[in-house]
Amino acid sequence: MINIALLGCTGSIGRQVLAVVDRYPEKFKIVSMAAGSNAALFTEQINKYKPEIACLADSEKAPYITEIPKNTSVYYGEKSIIHAVTEKADIVF
Repeated sequence: MINIALLGCTGSIGRQVLAVVDRYPEKFKIVSMAAGSNAALFTEQINKYKPEIACLADSEKAPYITEIPKNTSVYYGEKSIIHAVTEKADIVF
């Protein structure tokens, strides 16, 4: 199992990485993810992939993150992305 830290998960490349994870769930796991400001899509992704760490750069969008899996820690703000680069990740996208 390859553990992935995904920065920019709501963007074009991030969504492509998630499509590969969906196709090969036995090979890849999302351990952390970070997004800029798309709180709606980010919330969907958090609930689907259930990462240990989730970071949203736009802290003003924090109220829109309403459903968080039990074992997911969420960080907000411009510097929150630093939490997504975790030692548990084998690779960072």
